[in-house]
Amino acid sequence: MKKILIVVMIIFSASLYSNKANAQLEQGSIIIEGYYGYSLTNAWWTAVFDIMDDEVATKSIGPLGLRFEYLISDIVGVGLDINYRGFEASYNYPDFNNTVQNVSWNITQTRIMGRMNFHFVKEESFNAYAGYGIGYKISSMTLTTTDASVSDDDVDLSSFNIPIAFRVSTGVRYFFTENIGVHVEVGIGGGSLANGGLSFKL
Repeated sequence: MKKILIVVMIIFSASLYSNKANAQLEQGSIIIEGYYGYSLTNAWWTAVFDIMDDEVATKSIGPLGLRFEYLISDIVGVGLDINYRGFEASYNYPDFNNTVQNVSWNITQTRIMGRMNFHFVKEESFNAYAGYGIGYKISSMTLTTTDASVSDDDVDLSSFNIPIAFRVSTGVRYFFTENIGVHVEVGIGGGSLANGGLSFKL
């Protein structure tokens, strides 16, 4: 998350020295955004496995996402938000025969959500909005192991497979040319606590 914010701040600071861009959003504007976010869920899983055993190897990705927005009026925009996140934990241990066994958990989630944004600040280069989204979540949790005594039955997926995705968020965009800018968004649900990236106005 720190790396994301540092990159966005550097781009934003550099843009202050450039000519002011007239990229004000209006009815008919189209915005496409790519972003990378900070997942509280991934951070929580990492902390849990670190507490359980410091020899558990963990790695995560995302949320990595793509957003599309079309302004149906000067204030309201509708669109689509798609993102992916993954988490993996792997552990080696000796069994009763002193044979090294491995067990790995792999978790992935893909969210596809319809979005509606309300733009409450619209300047020439700066834009602030509140966003709401709801849609479908595709979840997968797999367990692979070399230990015949461990199986998928040991993993409870009942609460993990809820297929509904939602998000409530607020964000800002700054355009340093008429068509290219950066954005930062914070919110609840939808895969990320915070995300940031590039914005393209068509």
